Amino acid sequence: HTHTHKVSADGKAPSEAQVFVRVSAESVPEVAISPGAGIHYNTLSGTLIASPSKRILIAAATDPSPLTLTWPVSPPPQAPIKQHGTSLFVPPGALLPGVHYTVSVQTASPPGGYAEISLVVNRAPRGGTCRVCVARDGGEGECASEGASLIDEFEVICEEWVDDEETALAYKVGLEVQTERGSEVRWMDTRLERRRRIRIPVGQWRVAVTVVDESGAESEVVYLSVRGLAGGRRQGGAVEEALAVVNEQVDLGNSNTANQLVVAASLQLDQTPSSPASSYPWDPDALLRQGLVEAVLR
Repeated sequence: HTHTHKVSADGKAPSEAQVFVRVSAESVPEVAISPGAGIHYNTLSGTLIASPSKRILIAAATDPSPLTLTWPVSPPPQAPIKQHGTSLFVPPGALLPGVHYTVSVQTASPPGGYAEISLVVNRAPRGGTCRVCVARDGGEGECASEGASLIDEFEVICEEWVDDEETALAYKVGLEVQTERGSEVRWMDTRLERRRRIRIPVGQWRVAVTVVDESGAESEVVYLSVRGLAGGRRQGGAVEEALAVVNEQVDLGNSNTANQLVVAASLQLDQTPSSPASSYPWDPDALLRQGLVEAVLR
């Protein structure tokens, strides 16, 4: 049977909607479908959001149970999906970011039971820019990429990043270092602030930045070049001056600032790939527990 509903009004084009109904001589099974792991509900948009980098689980419940089920997905996934009992498993990367999918479940024996959900695969934050400059209190001014190592603060600024979910974005900053395994990024903690101040050791460095949305999708890493110049502004050099700043920040209760500076100082004191300093994670919240402050002070 086809049920058609038409709507019309003066001065407006008519519109209609149709519903197709099949009447079965047998009892039609009841089917319910529910999203599981890798999918969450966006309360702002009323949309189910799927992660492209996580395994997705979708479950079905039937009455009576158990029944033979089929799982059509439209448009077709990019990789094979796996059905196990009343569950559907979609591997990471099988669904394309930005694409709307309809996942349905049908009863094959007996026929007639049907349910579906619509979801969109989350896209990572995009479209924005990041830059790093020597921090200037009282105004932006010229963006300088060179400053006194361990002393001058470099400010990482990210702007105009957008995301499908329209929720608050978070920003993660790190420093690329050389280890015996090659180059890798020492990440700091993730924060909501799009501006962040850091200090760097002497030499040429690459600051790494990535933008993270509420679902955990990360933008491509942005690399920014900076140079730390040797020597401090006071007698005794940059390391001694930096340690004075550490003590000052600890006295003020700014442990995160003090810890990040200690890491930069440790990298400057010993930058060889096999050094103990390079094996420490660049995580400001973990450094005091690791005793790195005491090691640098000695």
